[in-house]
Amino acid sequence: MRIMTFNLRCDFILDINNRWTNRKDMVINIIKKYKPDIIGVQELTNVMHRELVDVLDEYYVVGTPRSKKMFVERNDIFISREFHVEEYKTFWLSNTPQKISSSRWYSVFPRICTAAVIRDNNGNKYRICNSHLDFLFTKSRVYEVRKILSFIENEEGKENLPTILMGDFNASPNSKVIEEIRKYILGSALGLLLFQRNIIALHGSSIVINNNAIIISGNIGAGKTSTTLSLVNKGYSFLTDDVASVIKDINGTYNVHHCIPYQKLCFNTIESLGYDKNKLIQIDKIKNKYYSPEIINFTKEPKKLKSLFYLTTSNNLTTVSCSEVFGVEKFKLILSNIFRKELIPNELIKGNYIKEVLNLSKNISVYKITRPKNGNSVEKIVNIIEKYACN
Repeated sequence: MRIMTFNLRCDFILDINNRWTNRKDMVINIIKKYKPDIIGVQELTNVMHRELVDVLDEYYVVGTPRSKKMFVERNDIFISREFHVEEYKTFWLSNTPQKISSSRWYSVFPRICTAAVIRDNNGNKYRICNSHLDFLFTKSRVYEVRKILSFIENEEGKENLPTILMGDFNASPNSKVIEEIRKYILGSALGLLLFQRNIIALHGSSIVINNNAIIISGNIGAGKTSTTLSLVNKGYSFLTDDVASVIKDINGTYNVHHCIPYQKLCFNTIESLGYDKNKLIQIDKIKNKYYSPEIINFTKEPKKLKSLFYLTTSNNLTTVSCSEVFGVEKFKLILSNIFRKELIPNELIKGNYIKEVLNLSKNISVYKITRPKNGNSVEKIVNIIEKYACN
């Protein structure tokens, strides 16, 4: 599939020699030269829209103007007639996404996203999203891209499809907007992509002990991050944080593959470790989370998965306890730890995927570690993990 995103530059009276009439043929020639299957355009006025539709009859064109007032522009999607348009919609990047012309007070103009679901002749379906973010304020752009990513996440919950996000984001590679997209790609999007490919993605961090991978998972606040950091600081190699992709090789061995050499840290952990938050990248303002400094003992070599350690807490304990999990409970615990499982409708979890999870459960050991709700138990948890991981 050949894809093009194209800011056409609106027809502005002060452009003089660069008016649309002087650029139209150039735009058409570029499109006809590269023959993209999908084109996401920005700054398309109604007049420009009519003229392109008349000439580019090999494309379906979907989209709605952002406003009925002055400075009307569109973020239309041109779709090759080799594809079938299943559905499309335009929504506003505001608190009222279905209200025409709606926007946030700090956005200079109303901003929209045009989305479409298309199908090729082989029956493969794709989701396309095209937008143009605010040109003036970072606050506006971050809000707008979060609305788009939230829309994609909600739509993925209804129907899991490969998604193409395109447009003019008025953003540099290291901007907060791109950080929002990167955070989504390395989180929800990555988990859903792995699920699409029938790869088991578990919610947890992975460390290498005795040349085998272990996964540390568990409830929120159970100590996953602190335990992982403690093991890394003891010299064990780090494979991944948050999303552990478990892939079966040609020999039938389940291996954990690496992601990026960073951990997601909450503010309390940052304070306890003495990190300067101003030197870290904030990845989630709502949850106040940051990326850790780069982890030096990071490995890219896939490692055989030996064990999963599930951490939880209890008000009824005064010391740390550990028990091995077997049988159906073991299978259920692994299945419940599929990354972003809450976004995957049950009807999309096919028999082959369940069979793969069941087979994984037969090939690894699973332990449940419960610690007292209050107090610091990291050292005891680490000792337990080392004991069973080295057996």
